[in-house]
Amino acid sequence: NLAGTPAGIMELTDSLQSIARTTGKGVPLFIAVDHEGGTVYRFGRTATRLPDASAAGAAYAAGTGRETLEGLYLAASRQLSSLGFSMNLAPVLEPLNEENRQFLEYRSFSENPDIVALLGGIFIGAMRDGGILAVGKHFPGSGDADPHEGLPLFSFDASDPEGRQVLPFRTAIRDFGLGALMSSHVVAPSLDPELPVTLSARAQTEHLRERLGFGGIVMTDDINMKALTKGLEPGAAAVAAIASGADMIMYLDEDVQRIHAALVRAAGDGGLPLRRLEDAVTRILERKIDLDLWSRASEGRRIEERLEEFTRLKAEGDAFLARFRASR
Repeated sequence: NLAGTPAGIMELTDSLQSIARTTGKGVPLFIAVDHEGGTVYRFGRTATRLPDASAAGAAYAAGTGRETLEGLYLAASRQLSSLGFSMNLAPVLEPLNEENRQFLEYRSFSENPDIVALLGGIFIGAMRDGGILAVGKHFPGSGDADPHEGLPLFSFDASDPEGRQVLPFRTAIRDFGLGALMSSHVVAPSLDPELPVTLSARAQTEHLRERLGFGGIVMTDDINMKALTKGLEPGAAAVAAIASGADMIMYLDEDVQRIHAALVRAAGDGGLPLRRLEDAVTRILERKIDLDLWSRASEGRRIEERLEEFTRLKAEGDAFLARFRASR
């Protein structure tokens, strides 16, 4: 649903922020996109196409310097910001394993959790330096199936903060200031033997918040996936997710008003305590303040001026991409 030109994308994001400024309290929007690179890419020929995470991991393991990747990811974040985005639903912080290989073959940096942790941290930092909130995903892992089709099982021990599968998430939280994290629709028996992580207070509050010390935004993956909808109506899933510790809901369908109505009803009848709602809203506002979204959404720079800037940023990103390819 993106235009094929930078100007068209800028017009879209500008129009969204204009609506936000004149609605309710005038709080600017997060405008998000999946910009992992490689097989997960939304911009056609508009922006620099980042390499697959697997290619970046292999190149680093083979000797490509981190400064090349830092430059490439920083150029990407500046391009996103210039286009009007403020959130990137990336990077994948899962090490590749026998369970997630089919689903994440090209989207994980490596089987080696140390490489995943390092490159994930570089990605997160570069996004932040360019004015973009990175969203690490999918905590604690994707499990043994595609959540679009069914409910996966995550068989590894996710309760150990030093465990190989959890290491990149812990490192991103403690060492790289990860500001947002996406939960996965998996049953992880080491955290909760019954409920998917998305709906589990034991996983999201007791483990992620209290044991790992994560203070940023917890966002669900799409609650319209079959991993949840086979047993739960999306409105009920949204309420359960927020009640268990999530701060934001992802819902990829047209009837989003139904989800909103379910949340409003739950707030009115006590299903969602006020303290839990205030906690979630506070985290969202803190991240928006960190990104200075109020100033960015109202700065009113002409699109012609921003197009000149974007053209320069695109050339910079393409140059780093060429350097990356030459280093492999």
